[in-house]
Amino acid sequence: MATDDRDCLGPARAAWPAHPVPGQPIGVLAMSAITDAGRRGLELIERLLDALTDPARRERSAAAVLLGYVALWTLYAAMKLGHSHTH
Repeated sequence: MATDDRDCLGPARAAWPAHPVPGQPIGVLAMSAITDAGRRGLELIERLLDALTDPARRERSAAAVLLGYVALWTLYAAMKLGHSHTH
């Protein structure tokens, strides 16, 4: 019988922290870790919205967002095509 919930996870075991938070069940992140990550994400979105609505930075920000969007889709297409030609 497994002594640790991580033993039955196989490859997913690497995703679990090596030393869980004391007092927390295995596989449960501390609430502060979840809120810190969420807070950073919200701050990034707020900064982007501020840049897009600021008249002085609006055009540069929109061009940067559009360029990033095109770059991500180009990377996705290259990876998808590259993967399909491996056989």
